[in-house]
Amino acid sequence: MLLRTDDLQLRIMRELTSPGSFRWDIRESYAAMAERLKVDEETVRRGVNRARELGFLKTIQLVLNPHLIGRESAGIQGNVEDPEKKQSTVSQIEQLDGVVIIINLIGKPLRTIFYYRDEKAHARTVQQIKAICGSGDTVEWRGGFPPANLNLHTTDWQIIKALRKDPRRPTSDLARDVGVSTKTVKRRLTLMTEGRAFYLLPELNYDKYPGVASDYLISIPDEAKKATIDKQIRAKLDRLVFSFTDAKEFSIFAKVCLNMSEADETQKWIQGIDGVKNVRMDLMRETTVVKGWLDREIETRLQNA
Repeated sequence: MLLRTDDLQLRIMRELTSPGSFRWDIRESYAAMAERLKVDEETVRRGVNRARELGFLKTIQLVLNPHLIGRESAGIQGNVEDPEKKQSTVSQIEQLDGVVIIINLIGKPLRTIFYYRDEKAHARTVQQIKAICGSGDTVEWRGGFPPANLNLHTTDWQIIKALRKDPRRPTSDLARDVGVSTKTVKRRLTLMTEGRAFYLLPELNYDKYPGVASDYLISIPDEAKKATIDKQIRAKLDRLVFSFTDAKEFSIFAKVCLNMSEADETQKWIQGIDGVKNVRMDLMRETTVVKGWLDREIETRLQNA
């Protein structure tokens, strides 16, 4: 069956940022993505450029695996009691240590993913977010990242810094900026990629794309069934733009639906799967990838390497 243009556009975006869960190989070629999509390389390139022109894809950034810097990951979703203050709420949460991404959902809901060093830091960040949002009614989860037991050198951190804003920079440019050979850059990138040191995270503005951007936060408490359920959902849902299935007890699937009827039907179908406890559906506005603290963390690692 031939893909519709919009369906193909979304599949290109999923390949670029979230083919399974996270995009660990941040520099995989467009040709490799095109082969999986059964299209030509130029189609993939045009799809990425079109997403940027539409304003749907704002930026794509390299983000560190939390285990690389001695942290764990957690997520929290709650409500902003005064939706008119939502933008200022987002701005305040952006300033918190460890916050990686903020997902602005239509209406009151707001989701935050953050990294923390220990239980005390986790509790502090959760309480800060609740206080800023003005609501204590939240859904929370933890985990979702593989080990990253790498001993990085100064050169590695220099490469990471150079890739932060443009993960697809030519290897020759990286070599020149870091002051090493192209061969060294390729070797170190291969090591870090295989060690899952970093991944790609997109900033998306769903208001700039046609359709209904629906987000499904799914509770699956039975660990033995979770992998099978995740696979079933992924196989069934088309027009997926993002998925996160590695956290314990929770999975997230983001899909662009044609209308609200399709979004509602999708929620009902997921809810009916044996082993699914609950499905929370929200509509997405945009995502914000937080930059400040992570850049400071990289600078600290550079100084101490």
